[in-house]
Amino acid sequence: MMISGRDMPVLEVRRAGSKLGVYLPKELASKVGLNKEKALRLSVGSKLGEATFLALGRPWITIPAAIVERLRLRRGQPLTIAECKIAPAVGRPKSLFADMRVDVLAVVPTRDRAGNEYVVDEYVDSSSERRLRIWYRHKRGSARQLVIKRYVDPLRFGMILGQIQAEGEKTPCRLAFKNRSICQHQDFVLSLKDLGVEKNWINARIVYNPRKVGDHELSHHTRLYVERTGIQIAAMDRSRGMRGTVVYETYVRSRILAEIILRAMSKIRKILCTSNSSTAPFLLLREGFVSELLAGDGSIDIYRRGRKTDVRVKISDGNRLYLIDYKKILARLGFRPRLSRQRAVMFDASLRDLFTLFSLRAFRGGHNWKKLLCAIGMALSGRQNRTYRRLERVSSWGMLTSVDLRRTEGISLEAARQWLKLMEKRGYMFRSRGFHGPRTPVGYSLTKHGSELTARIAESSEEIEKLKADMCKTDLVQILCALGPRSKQTAKA
Repeated sequence: MMISGRDMPVLEVRRAGSKLGVYLPKELASKVGLNKEKALRLSVGSKLGEATFLALGRPWITIPAAIVERLRLRRGQPLTIAECKIAPAVGRPKSLFADMRVDVLAVVPTRDRAGNEYVVDEYVDSSSERRLRIWYRHKRGSARQLVIKRYVDPLRFGMILGQIQAEGEKTPCRLAFKNRSICQHQDFVLSLKDLGVEKNWINARIVYNPRKVGDHELSHHTRLYVERTGIQIAAMDRSRGMRGTVVYETYVRSRILAEIILRAMSKIRKILCTSNSSTAPFLLLREGFVSELLAGDGSIDIYRRGRKTDVRVKISDGNRLYLIDYKKILARLGFRPRLSRQRAVMFDASLRDLFTLFSLRAFRGGHNWKKLLCAIGMALSGRQNRTYRRLERVSSWGMLTSVDLRRTEGISLEAARQWLKLMEKRGYMFRSRGFHGPRTPVGYSLTKHGSELTARIAESSEEIEKLKADMCKTDLVQILCALGPRSKQTAKA
């Protein structure tokens, strides 16, 4: 039974040890039907506002510390009870997606790893957003209540799962992500906010090597992280044995959030291994997961052998079961992955594979992103792939004939016919007009696949020009040499 409105009394805030709470009168407890086995949904109010939380179904109600702080409650203060009822059971939907978004409730477990039952309270906030209030109790007390959105963006959700899969803590004590790239942490914070996690729940720390980093440089790293993410640094720890100089860690102290994300990570990784779905939310979820997985655990190596350029992409992980799943996911994206003995899954990337990686925004914002751009630029300048540049140049034509191609490209009429037939065979062009005599030759237009390819060529070419400007170099091999020791070796090979 729900009790609200005029039936609700004004209770006095009391103290029990270090906790503040209220005692429910016997009459009220009887009307509500208190049961120790069921959770209670309670809404309380003071002069500073109103708050709702879940509690044990017993007369003594402990008020969460966050609500005590928000409403500035003190012992002896009157507290209005706006609503008091047994929290109804909330079922789990079978489908992961709802209206182009991920339904987070589908991945919320019914019990935690210790067997404690999760209590879920669904409600609509002031902005008409459906939210989930999640909580569980155990023998020693209860967990801090978590409030998140029920429906979230599939791309952002895939990104946070990919980041935790690559470089996150796999224990359900807290949700933590560690990486050297501030850009990666910026994405992690944005994904947390999209999930509905409040900013004051997000913390950060810096781990640095005092032998390699001075105070001035450390101050610069700290300021840059705060400016980009908006999260204050809570701790700075020294580590003389670390290989690098500085690494950042962004984390949320919430066992509930950690268990939800880790369960979603395992569940969705298996779905990506087996599903052939072509729906928009599934593709966005996969794009986010794979792009962040590659950004965290992936690498790209470029080898030059004369005029030929070989590109190899590798994902390293100490867990072989993860590698088996990665291989299946990459295979469904059209790559040809294989497992190596060095605890890695790898594949040799063709130009098509490079464009797939580019469309996934794999390695975005990192060192390997620049190497990917170099690989695309070098592949397009190769003899075998130079023909795709021509496809980009004629993409603005509504319809193209062999006569038009001969005039614009300065090639023979027979060469123009053969090239158009080749593009048709590869699925980039189709015959949009039949032959009607010498004055009206066969007309060709771009297919959807051809339009996507030319768009990727144009977009990647623009990114390559930006890279050249940033590096103050025009030669891609020289840029590779400047990117790092490994690039120097492979570029010279």
